[in-house]
Amino acid sequence: MTTRFCLIETDQIVLKKLEDIVTNLGDSITVLTGVNQAQTKIAQFRPDIIIMDIELPTVDQGLSLLSSLKNSNCTSDIVIISSILDKTVVEAAYSLGISFYIAKPVNMTEISTVLQNLTVHRQYQRILHNIASAVGSIDELAKRSASITASRDQVAMQILANLGILDEPGAKDILNIVKITSDVSTLSVNEICLHLSDYYQKETLSKISWQPKAIEQRLRRAIYTSLKHIAALGLEDYNDPRFEKFAPLFFDFNEVRYQMRAMEKGQQIKVSIHLRKFLTAFFLQLEEQSI
Repeated sequence: MTTRFCLIETDQIVLKKLEDIVTNLGDSITVLTGVNQAQTKIAQFRPDIIIMDIELPTVDQGLSLLSSLKNSNCTSDIVIISSILDKTVVEAAYSLGISFYIAKPVNMTEISTVLQNLTVHRQYQRILHNIASAVGSIDELAKRSASITASRDQVAMQILANLGILDEPGAKDILNIVKITSDVSTLSVNEICLHLSDYYQKETLSKISWQPKAIEQRLRRAIYTSLKHIAALGLEDYNDPRFEKFAPLFFDFNEVRYQMRAMEKGQQIKVSIHLRKFLTAFFLQLEEQSI
């Protein structure tokens, strides 16, 4: 099953690196060097994954393209690679439905890991669609899927353990998100928290604070704890397989390195927590390991 990539990048050096990564994945590519007619070509090519800079050549043009794609019900996973790290821009991009926002300079390991996992995710979705079509009945598919629920929960707990947050209050929220949805890639952080809040109220789980803001705070604390855990692994052994896999997948790699330097100096710092990126990566891992 071929995964179609669309690259939108004006920097020829970065574009060449991206082409090398995608070519190694063995999939088809279309390349655009600017925003002109991008939406039309994307509609014709129907890529599975779009990798683009937010500056095309201005941020406003990049955000405008994202908005147009969202309004046209584009189903592509969108990965932003940009030197623009302004919090307002990053949040605006995520609100317009992107899957990942990766900072320049380009980290080949991070981008390669993200694209490989997104490819697996797309293939998994195709498999589910084909199974549903073959079965011909959603009810029958649900019955068959029920047999792997326990395994899915176990995989989720194992991922949380590897991230060092299984005992965190926010980890329970993540496990409950797994219960109530099979895919977070189309949901905003606010929507995720609202859905979980509704679930807690319906289940009358009075011991759990169900306010959406409280849920978001628990999730952010858990993710920050995970960031520190992964950074500590990297400090102890840069070749630790958990560090090599999880650092670029779940976090902005620059934030991980920033945290590592601070830990070496015994400093307390503030870092950006990209909650949606973390949850999207978590579900990608969950689907990959549950197949």
